[in-house]
Amino acid sequence: MMEAVQAAGGVMDFTTYTVRNHKGHRLRDVWDAVSAAWRAVTGGEECMRDKDGLLGWARIVEITHTARAVWHVHAHVIYAWASAVSERHSA
Repeated sequence: MMEAVQAAGGVMDFTTYTVRNHKGHRLRDVWDAVSAAWRAVTGGEECMRDKDGLLGWARIVEITHTARAVWHVHAHVIYAWASAVSERHSA
């Protein structure tokens, strides 16, 4: 994917979204909240109107477990853009 985007003059942008939590949060509840939030952001009309130059994206959700934070959820996303990413899109 990266080679194809770069060959076409596009760029890739990598972002990590981290979910704050505490010992009282159950993994299932955090997972459900992250999934619902992602669907709301990527599936809404606003996203469809505001995808200027967005070719696509790939998302991986990583879950770590520590004694201090219990379940720690990260969503790693690679965005493929048709051209350089403006400050508006990268903020």
